Parts: sequence; structure tokens; C-alpha cells
Amino acid sequence: MCEDDCQVRHFGISDAPTDETARRITAVLAPLGARERVRRIVEWFGQGVVLTTSFGPVSGALLTIAAEVFPQMRVVTIRHGHETRRTLELATHFTRTLGLNLYVYEQGREPVPPVGSAAFSSYCRRVKVLPLRRALRDMQARVWISGLMHDESRARSALPLVRLRYGILAAYPILDWRQEDALSYCLQREIHVNEDYYDPCKGPGQNLECGIHFNES
Repeated sequence: MCEDDCQVRHFGISDAPTDETARRITAVLAPLGARERVRRIVEWFGQGVVLTTSFGPVSGALLTIAAEVFPQMRVVTIRHGHETRRTLELATHFTRTLGLNLYVYEQGREPVPPVGSAAFSSYCRRVKVLPLRRALRDMQARVWISGLMHDESRARSALPLVRLRYGILAAYPILDWRQEDALSYCLQREIHVNEDYYDPCKGPGQNLECGIHFNES
């Protein structure tokens, strides 16, 4: 284990990250479970780790793991103004019960343009992408953690555990979980789930990418 740790520490931890940095860290994290992945990332990057959450259907799984591993971890949520009551309730619930160090970034509520239009793309960039990038910049994040899973979409199925995104490392500790695994984790531990989640940038069927993980603009 020390050999793996030393390889990661030696290869770019204190420098600007590269694709090779991401590949090396992925190789170290791949055999580990989600909790140990988070622990290693925090061990390497400390206060430079920022977690984002939408308080979506099973967001409580990763939030719980992160809070148990590193209670001081900064957590960012992006508010678009169309959140359901359940989403707002869970934001309050998890902040209180897990003691989240929560930062809220928001653009303000706007009408949602037709899906597929140029106006829709501009809207999602304005209410999702730009606030996220501002948050990562404000916090001088070195690693951005989020709860993506391979089986959520075709695009996500091809993601590595760690990659470069917006000039920093993006890490996905539960990437190899299935959605049913995350739900089972929540139910077994009595972690609240969100049965009424809505993201305007995911479209009417809630099956589109919202933009923050794949839109490069």
C-alpha cells in the first residue's frame, strides 16, 4: 500500500494535475471501496477536496460516507430555483443530521426554455455550469468529488474513477455502484432518499445530462 501511496504522492500531487496524474490515482483507487477511496483522496488533498450534491434520489449515500470520513469537507449545491419541496427538505435534513459544511450557489429562478434549443443550452450553462465553476474557483478546489454512477447514462458508463475537469481532478467514489446499490445502501442505513427530484436541465424525462459533467463551455 505504501508503494501505491508513494507513487501518487510523487506523481503530481503538489503540482498542476495532468491526465497522467488522474490515471495514476485511478489505478490506486480502483481496487478500493467507496469509503476508502474518499479517505485516500482526503489524505492526499485535505482541505482541497470539495463535494457537490444535488440532494437527488440517492445523494444521501455519498454525503453520509463523506461526512463520516471528513466532517469538515466543503459541500456545494447549485440552486436553480425549480427544486421540489422534497429536495429542499432533504437539504435541510442532511445539513442538520450530518453537520454538512454546506455552501449554496444559485443563479435565481428563470423560465426554462424548450429542450434542444440554443436558449436551453444557454440557460443550463448559466444556472448550472457557471455557478459550479465559480464555486470551485472560490474554494480553490484541487479535487471535485461527486456521486456519478456508471449505470446512470451511456456517457457516464465510460468515465474513469478520476479525470481532469475544469482544470482540476474530478473523482467519483461510487462510480462502479449501480443505482440499486446506492438505494440499498440508503435503505439499509435508514438514509433518506428523494422520491421527488427534478432538475430542469435534465429535461421532461429527467434523462439528459445537466451539463456540469460533460459540457466543456
